[in-house]
Amino acid sequence: MAIGKIRVNSEALKAASKTVGEFTKKYHDDYTTVFNLVHSIADSDYWAGKDHQAFVEQIEQFRDDFDNLEAEMAHYSEHLQKSARAYELAQSNVTGDVSKKLSTGI
Repeated sequence: MAIGKIRVNSEALKAASKTVGEFTKKYHDDYTTVFNLVHSIADSDYWAGKDHQAFVEQIEQFRDDFDNLEAEMAHYSEHLQKSARAYELAQSNVTGDVSKKLSTGI
């Protein structure tokens, strides 16, 4: 069985974290806009009545799902950042250990 290689690039992890973070913000802004539009229709004379109220209630049932997905995306972005920091710390520790051993001859 061949042993695979693990390749980690902390800069790529940070870039991915930033991209996911930006996408998370856009996602939040977009679904907030949808909810605002749905409610603004209720405040206007364009659509009123039981059918509109049923529509608003139906849309509101998805709010928790949107919020939960946003939280998961934010968590993933955070995880990528933490992974980058952990890798950088590990690299720093290994580099420091090697330098120490080379300078002391141990």
